[in-house]
Amino acid sequence: MSNPLFQTSAGQKSHTRYVTLFALCICNCISFADRTVIGVTIMPMQKEFGWSTSTTGVILGSFYYGYTLTQIPGGRAAEIYGCKRVLIVAVFFWSVATIVTPLMANISFSALIASRVLLGIAEGAHFPVVALFLSLWFPVSERGRALTMTFMGVEAGTLIALMFAPWISQHLGWASNFYIFGTLGLVWCAFSQIHLASHPHQHPGISEEELAFITAGRDKPRDNRGQHYWRSMFLSKSFWAILLSHSCFTFVIHLLALWMPSYFHHNLKVEMESLPIYTVLPQVCNAFISLLGGWLSDEGVKRGYSTLSMQRAACIIGFSIPAVLLQFFWDVKTPEAGALLFCGVIGFIGLSAKCGHLVHLLDVMPHNVGSALGVINTVGSIMGVVSNMFAGWYIQTYESWGGLFSILGIILWSGMCMFLALTCTSTSTGNGNKTALASSFSSNKLSLTASTGD
Repeated sequence: MSNPLFQTSAGQKSHTRYVTLFALCICNCISFADRTVIGVTIMPMQKEFGWSTSTTGVILGSFYYGYTLTQIPGGRAAEIYGCKRVLIVAVFFWSVATIVTPLMANISFSALIASRVLLGIAEGAHFPVVALFLSLWFPVSERGRALTMTFMGVEAGTLIALMFAPWISQHLGWASNFYIFGTLGLVWCAFSQIHLASHPHQHPGISEEELAFITAGRDKPRDNRGQHYWRSMFLSKSFWAILLSHSCFTFVIHLLALWMPSYFHHNLKVEMESLPIYTVLPQVCNAFISLLGGWLSDEGVKRGYSTLSMQRAACIIGFSIPAVLLQFFWDVKTPEAGALLFCGVIGFIGLSAKCGHLVHLLDVMPHNVGSALGVINTVGSIMGVVSNMFAGWYIQTYESWGGLFSILGIILWSGMCMFLALTCTSTSTGNGNKTALASSFSSNKLSLTASTGD
């Protein structure tokens, strides 16, 4: 008999963590649909309002101005006031910002920019809060699969927006996209207010067996009210391993996400209506490879391998395979060959984050993950801006896509080496136990009462 996707003990009568996982996955889906849909609607909007190409660039980029601002305060607020409360508030405001986008566009350009910045501000708290949810609701043995299944909502939301927004725009008008996707966020808020809790012990429907199963597989929190909280985090080698490797990851993934369509259209002469064929498939590969990687990672932990060894293996695979494949773009002559390489690059690169360095963050800083991920995502957002500016300069100056992708490969190799070097002194004992770096940080962990208020 095959193993179940998540372990269930014989006496375990409730499955509330599965409901939590489902809600987080849907939240990710709505988040990325709301931020992605304007990439499709911007074309009819540009035609209707007479915007120039540079103006549309300002509109598309305005989301990230707000997104960068709330990564750190959003994560910290979740630790203090409870991840349920903060996430519902964030989803509510970004849903409202999505719904009013057509109205703001008709009022003025400045009003539209304000709505996009508000969307970014609300969504900035999203990932740090989701990470804190996972660290509190899932034992170490299930975190790999829980994280990858949650991140499947990212790919799903992107695919849904890319596939359905053109049809909605054609039959219902471009504004209907914002009304539909924004309303879905409000429905999620109503569902989550009833079915979610910041911490397992606060959920009225959880059984004693499931609560014991969850808490037995997690680190025990300690007090974190000392003045050296931030100092301890920034002195942690583990934190820097995650920050530096994730910076390399985001530099590459943000660049590829925004420049891949231009590569196919301008370099390989693919017509606009055919672009989804070549840009959607790599995202599908990313989702399935990451899900498989999460399952294999957790199976390795169950068989006695340390969590750190599985995370290091995921980073090696997730960084090195794309780094090698990126060197072959020099010789690509057909769209089919480019799509095949991108399926490998985008497909495997997700392993480094979803099964590697981000899971490591959940293990070594489980009750401070909101603040830590806030810092990491803030730097990641900045790297996304820098990488796209660099890409535009490089292509304009050297007119070489192969050279650009080769540089990205070198950056991925650097991210892998830094993660391996900074985690090489960590030790792990038994099935998913703490690393030495985690132990050094644990004296500054957030207290359970302070971090999980409803």
